[in-house]
Amino acid sequence: MIKALVGQYERMLPDGMLPRFGWSKEKVAGALSLSLTGQLQGIVPLFDQVTRGKKTYEAPRQMEVPVHTAVASGVHAFPLCHNAKYLLGLCDVSKEEADHEKAMATDSSQQDLEKIQGQIAKDKARTLLCFQASKELHEKLLKSSSSPEAKAILAFFASWHPGEVPEYLLEQLGKDQMTYNLVFWVDGKPVLDNPEICRLCDDYTQAHASEEKKLCLVTGNVAPVARLHGKIKGIKGAQSSGASLVAFNSLSFESYGHVNDQGLNAPVSEYASFAYTTMLNYFLTQDKYHMQKGDAAYVFWSESTSKKNICEDIFKAALDDQTDEGELLQDVMTKIAEGNPVSQDIDLHTNFHIMCLVPNNARISVRLYYKNTFGALLEALYAHYRRMEIVRPTYQTWQYVPLYFLLRETVRPGSKDTAPSVLSSSLLSAILTGGTYPEALFEQIMLRVRANTGRNKVTPDQAAIIKGFLLRNRSNQISKEELSVSLNTESKNVPYCLGRVFSVLEQIQESANPGIKATIKDRYFNGACATPAVIFPLLMKLSNAHLKKLDDRQRIFFNRSLQEILANIDAFPTRLTLTDQGMFVLGYYHQTQKRFEKKNTEEEEKEV
Repeated sequence: MIKALVGQYERMLPDGMLPRFGWSKEKVAGALSLSLTGQLQGIVPLFDQVTRGKKTYEAPRQMEVPVHTAVASGVHAFPLCHNAKYLLGLCDVSKEEADHEKAMATDSSQQDLEKIQGQIAKDKARTLLCFQASKELHEKLLKSSSSPEAKAILAFFASWHPGEVPEYLLEQLGKDQMTYNLVFWVDGKPVLDNPEICRLCDDYTQAHASEEKKLCLVTGNVAPVARLHGKIKGIKGAQSSGASLVAFNSLSFESYGHVNDQGLNAPVSEYASFAYTTMLNYFLTQDKYHMQKGDAAYVFWSESTSKKNICEDIFKAALDDQTDEGELLQDVMTKIAEGNPVSQDIDLHTNFHIMCLVPNNARISVRLYYKNTFGALLEALYAHYRRMEIVRPTYQTWQYVPLYFLLRETVRPGSKDTAPSVLSSSLLSAILTGGTYPEALFEQIMLRVRANTGRNKVTPDQAAIIKGFLLRNRSNQISKEELSVSLNTESKNVPYCLGRVFSVLEQIQESANPGIKATIKDRYFNGACATPAVIFPLLMKLSNAHLKKLDDRQRIFFNRSLQEILANIDAFPTRLTLTDQGMFVLGYYHQTQKRFEKKNTEEEEKEV
């Protein structure tokens, strides 16, 4: 997986979207504008207009700067780009004010006030240490340069007094921008545009590489080993500063005597660590390559570098219930069903990768990783849709339902709850690998069917899931011929026939009492599904009373329908297993849809 990310980084690097080794893309909110003599003249805001959905807002500019390496704790200065604490020696004034106001508002004791004042004093002392570290770093970095920009920055650090920040600078900086990064401009020009200073930054990175060199487990080259891997940002539920995909923070994870050696336990070179974290962070900022559902972040990419590549769009359409690419999925699957080429913009032989990442405190867990050709992925998706194929009402024109749309059927309609991410990743894994569907999916759907009220006792998607599950997981108990797309009048499966009988009995009741609001479905469906021997004798007795209200033609028709189905049932079973209850629900759904299909045909004939 890490090797795949490193390979993708090397393929996409020439496009200019990713930073080169030793550099990183960081959010920069402003530039310290210096004169050639090192005098700070002001702060230039660096914000871009960003559109997300229908909203447009200002966001700090993404800039390529010398890499911000992973830091566990302590004071660590970065060259030419850091926050106001390091470059200006500026404390978070808003935090101090908030602490004071909180202490005064809560009428804190003298001891609490002293504690808060002590904490503020510590913050100020640490801020001075940060500024001093940044000053020393830039003096080492730029002392050999003769460029005007380098001399201006050195002059700035030599003359700047961190405790004497002018008021106008505080206003320009703003309270909300204390944590964002700042860069240097000299005489109106960005310092990082100077090739000589960029070269000095590269030299600095190489000089501070790990002294420990080992065989990299990813690249196979002997290179400096990364003791700490970069942070992965953008995963919901993880720490806002980022979480690690690879980390060793406990003795139980360390081996071969590498106690407190962090990354030496599983040597990955600094280059490979940089490449895979950069690639993953880039994917997590691009809607095309990732999707967040609950606490699970799905990251997917194809190895194709073609600009017309739409592999990610197709996969996202198969996964997401809120994508605009629904028609694309229908089109692709229809072409596969008809045996036509999918698209000229798709290379079916290119490898496609899927990861499911979930937060785990300061780390990230990989719940799913899949790699195969995109052609194999489409075949797996199509096989899934074939299993889920079911007769639908005429108003439903779609047949290929996205995974998360299906999972909505496991929760109460209108509820804000979502299906557990473990269930979604398990279902996706089953679809991609051709494995069995999770048992929890079937159990959840059966629970929802029991709880359903109103006309839609069984929704088309619930019936599709039941059919797909029984076809994939219970093929040793039920033959494939029994699990048809639409009504199977040849089936002698007793639970299936019982479901059909229940549907006919409901139809008899509705014909005898037109406009009835509550039918036997509302009161007896769950009992008939679980314990037929208890409920069906009562239902048959009720149907006799209903039949008496019908005319001879209807009575003959319904009696004949019942007798045809009941001929397959010797006796009503005492109890049905959960699998049999699934067949009962399927039989009821098929028979009911057949009834509506007949109505539609009659209406069409009348219109003609």
